[in-house]
Amino acid sequence: NNYHLRRGFKVLSEDFNVIPQALHPLYLNYLQNTVNSVTSAPILATMIVMKRSIPRDLFGYDGITFQWTEGSDQENNNILGWIARDSSKPNRARQDGKECWVIQSTTSFAAK
Repeated sequence: NNYHLRRGFKVLSEDFNVIPQALHPLYLNYLQNTVNSVTSAPILATMIVMKRSIPRDLFGYDGITFQWTEGSDQENNNILGWIARDSSKPNRARQDGKECWVIQSTTSFAAK
């Protein structure tokens, strides 16, 4: 896996295998401004370990995302944002036969 240094869609640097220790000061300024402009939203998450896996044909999905209409009572009062079978991700299979699920809240619930 090689890395690309980009500004938007413009590649500023060719592929490299390591992240350089020293970056051009203008890029550092751009990077700092970009990072400072990012806002985050709180969430609550938990992982549940099941003794046995849930058969795929019983549940049918590896994850569910709940879509709520923005500004609606459902969005503001609902707890669940998404649920995912973590064990289905690449290289996450457990040797003990147990299965992991991640449950994440909505941001509105976590902010309360």
